[in-house]
Amino acid sequence: MSTAEQLDALYELALYNPKNLHQIVDLGVIDETVGSFIWHATGIDVHNFLISIDNYSIIHTLQRHGNPVKEAAKGQLAVQKHHFQEVLSVILEADSVKYDVRRGKEALIFEKKKDPLYFVVKELRQVVKKGKQNRLMLQTFYIKKKSAEP
Repeated sequence: MSTAEQLDALYELALYNPKNLHQIVDLGVIDETVGSFIWHATGIDVHNFLISIDNYSIIHTLQRHGNPVKEAAKGQLAVQKHHFQEVLSVILEADSVKYDVRRGKEALIFEKKKDPLYFVVKELRQVVKKGKQNRLMLQTFYIKKKSAEP
């Protein structure tokens, strides 16, 4: 199954999951180039971290940024199903990244300047258990309407 198909299935699971099962889709790995970009911007070493999305982050994103009326009032666009396909490219091709702590959790905020502007927040999940993988797990993302340049 392709990554796009896996994301579609994860989206459907997020919406229609009566047993509240947890599922993760790994989109890719932070390579040397992207890892160095993040290191120089934030001082955080995420080389070889998996870039991941789970069904809980889809639910969170849709609840916080999926309502067209509320998002328009904030100058943003509502996140829709097809936007989740953009998450990996925003991270791998980010114009900027910054470190943040949200609700006690370390996060990286990636910005990709395109029309519209994408902001992806990835939670840092570093593990010490043998056999477990470090991850940048989607926490949320939002989409700002591109403002007019002067």
